[in-house]
Amino acid sequence: MLRAALAGTSVHFTTYLWNSMSGMHAAFLALTVHWWGLEREGTSGAASGSSVSHTTFWHRWAILHVETLDVKHTKEEVAAVLGCQIEEWISGLPHLSQGFIVTDNGSNVTVTVESVMEYVNICCMAHMLHLTVRDAFGLKEVKASREHGCPIVGAVAATAAFVEKSRKIAAHFHQSEKSRCLLHERQCVHGLPQHLIPTDVDTWWNSTFLLFQCLLEQEVALDDLAKSMHCTHKEKSRRHRLRSQTTERWRTGTRRSAYLMDK
Repeated sequence: MLRAALAGTSVHFTTYLWNSMSGMHAAFLALTVHWWGLEREGTSGAASGSSVSHTTFWHRWAILHVETLDVKHTKEEVAAVLGCQIEEWISGLPHLSQGFIVTDNGSNVTVTVESVMEYVNICCMAHMLHLTVRDAFGLKEVKASREHGCPIVGAVAATAAFVEKSRKIAAHFHQSEKSRCLLHERQCVHGLPQHLIPTDVDTWWNSTFLLFQCLLEQEVALDDLAKSMHCTHKEKSRRHRLRSQTTERWRTGTRRSAYLMDK
């Protein structure tokens, strides 16, 4: 489709660099192209029965390239790989005009596109909204507290506390095979989906929402598991982590999840 685009068509790109969530410990760089192409539609004339043809423009897009990035993520290295990806598709198509590139607003990729590759860069609106919502929820404060011991104060304190407790619950099940088995048993008893609680990672889009959503979905199983734990010295801290999500915090999580879903 791209090769058949009309002469003078401007093609624009989106690119994203991400790390695998599957434990592969690999980074990937993807390139997608967008353009407006012609689409002819035929309609029948109501009065004469003749065929009427008109032309409309449609948004076209295609994934051009995805590859493992086995080099350092410096602006020079990323620019070299991304430039080769674009050149591979655009070379030999002189009738196409190169437009802008949409990226997230990470400083590394924006400098790569604007300064090294000298492309017009547009920051992704969805990513900026994602960062805005995370800041509104106090996740920046949570990170500062975790790394530097800074206290969390102000309007975001309640949400930040819920996020931190939720992360600890998820981490507990990722670290304990015994707890995973016990949770699986409670999920079967209550007829709940049998999946592991996802972790929340700062650089993974929507991971906070997915964590909230899963905890609320598994609330009955988690509460049942916490109540059934034997209060030996070894288990006390585990039970406390599970039961520390009070009713009010569950309500907070419900409100926050609904807000994230709306966004």
